[in-house]
Amino acid sequence: HEVVLKQLDNGRFASKTEAGLFHIAFLLSDVKQLGALIKHLSDEKIPIAGGDHLVSEAIYFNDLEGNGIEVYTDRPSELWQWQNELVVMDTLQLEVTRILTEAKGAKWEGMPADSKIGHLHLKTHDLSASSEFYLQLGFQVASALPQALFLSDQKYHHHIA
Repeated sequence: HEVVLKQLDNGRFASKTEAGLFHIAFLLSDVKQLGALIKHLSDEKIPIAGGDHLVSEAIYFNDLEGNGIEVYTDRPSELWQWQNELVVMDTLQLEVTRILTEAKGAKWEGMPADSKIGHLHLKTHDLSASSEFYLQLGFQVASALPQALFLSDQKYHHHIA
């Protein structure tokens, strides 16, 4: 797989209201890797935010052009809660101290070979039309908020939001 980032003309940054990528999310296989990355980003003085989403634990930061990046680990899927066929998600405070403790001694040596793109969050001007498009491709609604829809395949918490 190849990922290509293209710079906007004249170094222009995308506005917050433009449709397009909100963030790309890279999935790590375990919390030790996430802890090693948190320590590395802290050492490099790269600002991050974090969230516990019940199904996953995640950190967020931006690249130099403002592209959103999420790096996360999933909790075991048997711990995910479902209500009326929708997965229960939230954004709670990330337990950074616990994650760093679990990662004690682990060193960040770049993206692990088993990491992968876990999901994409997109911005759209028409949520209804966008959701219909992805539903026609075979995705199912995994969770919904008034301003967001989380779509997945095979009972994952989301592949596209």
